[in-house]
Amino acid sequence: MSLICEVIDFYPKDINVHWLRDEDVINSGSSTQDLQLDSNGCFKLSSTLQLTPTAFDYNKTFSFRVGHQTLRKFITKNVYLKLPAKQPDVSEISTRLQVGKIISFEISILDFAPNDLKVVWYIGWKKLSEDSNPVKIQTGKNGLCNFTSKIDFTPKASDTGKTIRCEVTHPITNFCMEKSFEVKQKDYSTVLEQKPTETINQNFTGPPKNPRPVSQEINDSVKIQCVTSNPTAGENVKLRCFIHGRNTDGTSVYWYKGMYPIDKGMRNTNWEDGPGFISDITLKTEKQEKECEIRC
Repeated sequence: MSLICEVIDFYPKDINVHWLRDEDVINSGSSTQDLQLDSNGCFKLSSTLQLTPTAFDYNKTFSFRVGHQTLRKFITKNVYLKLPAKQPDVSEISTRLQVGKIISFEISILDFAPNDLKVVWYIGWKKLSEDSNPVKIQTGKNGLCNFTSKIDFTPKASDTGKTIRCEVTHPITNFCMEKSFEVKQKDYSTVLEQKPTETINQNFTGPPKNPRPVSQEINDSVKIQCVTSNPTAGENVKLRCFIHGRNTDGTSVYWYKGMYPIDKGMRNTNWEDGPGFISDITLKTEKQEKECEIRC
């Protein structure tokens, strides 16, 4: 694209003009024609900036600044580039076994704009690392952003059955996607098994709230029962979870659909016949859903 600005009716002819991106002077791609004397005895000129916008130019301000001895301050004209946003394409998690049983996890995030991005790695619900607005984002030939997120991890025996998750959030397009691997122990060597990927939520309005960590004792005792017989897509479904050896005081219960919290329809009731309580949740499924993952 070309940006053009004309300066007319100035005298004397000594004048300074600059193109800027935000507040940074652009040193290449601009050209200013030779001064011309107009019929009124004043001078005029035209300056052009040629550029190929990339994702890094999203919502950036391009300015043309003029300095002249008759001016007490610069004259600045601005244009704002309203470029389209694009949600990323996210690869599956790839792995590589290094020396000392260190496993490298890697995920590629491709073709997105603008460059605002958040990547968080978890094991279960424990955060391993976070890249908020990563600095190593690059643009490809198509002008869109690419980023590769990597993390090294040494699994322990206690990590068997846990899930390595990578959560990718692109706030401008309300995009959030999760990719995951399950850590399994086989023949005393770590084997990674890929789990089904969570679906994209186009209407995501904020980062999901992580539940408080629970002890392995509670985790092992949590079993979910479907109270509704033969649940049908598009109808209300009631699920029940019994938490053994605990009561509702001092215990927090969180229900999730996929990776997103269910904020309504929950009821917790202490069990009268012994230590423990019941957590019920009623939710309405979507008509187009063939299956969905519910967690407590």
